[in-house]
Amino acid sequence: MRSVVEAGVRSSARYGVEYSLLPLQPGEEAGVEGLIRVRGYRAEHTVEALSLELELAGLGSILVSGDTRPTEALASRAPEALATVHEATLPSSMAEKAAVTGHSTVGEAVGIASKSSLGLLYHLTPESEDEALQASRGTRVIVPQDLQAVKIC
Repeated sequence: MRSVVEAGVRSSARYGVEYSLLPLQPGEEAGVEGLIRVRGYRAEHTVEALSLELELAGLGSILVSGDTRPTEALASRAPEALATVHEATLPSSMAEKAAVTGHSTVGEAVGIASKSSLGLLYHLTPESEDEALQASRGTRVIVPQDLQAVKIC
C-alpha cells in the first residue's frame, strides 16, 4: 500500500496537484472547509475497512460502501444521499458466503443503493454480474462500465 500511495504522490506532483493524506477512523471527519467533508463509517469486512460519506458543499452527499457487508450506517444515510456506490460481490443465492467473507450480495446492495437518488453497483464478480445487470433494469440503480463517467447532479 505504501508504494501505491508514494507512486500517486509522485505522479500528482508532476501535474501540480497538492494534497495531504490524513488517517481517518470510523466516526471521524476530514475535508476542505467550504468544499468537501469526508466522514468515515465502520465497514464490516474480514479486515479493517471504512465506508465513506463525501459531503459536497451546496450539492449533497455521496456514499461509498467500500468493501463491506451491508451496514445500518449506510442504510440510514442512503435516503438523503445523491448517490450510493455499493459493492455487490456475490449473487443473492450466496448470502452465507457473503456473510463469511465480509461482502454484500446483489440483493443487499440494491436494497441500500436504491434508497438514494441514484445507486451504483461495483466490485462485481462473474457470479454477481448478471444478477446486478438484471436488478438495474427499470430502477434507479445502475451498473457502470469500467471508467464510465456518471452524472450525479
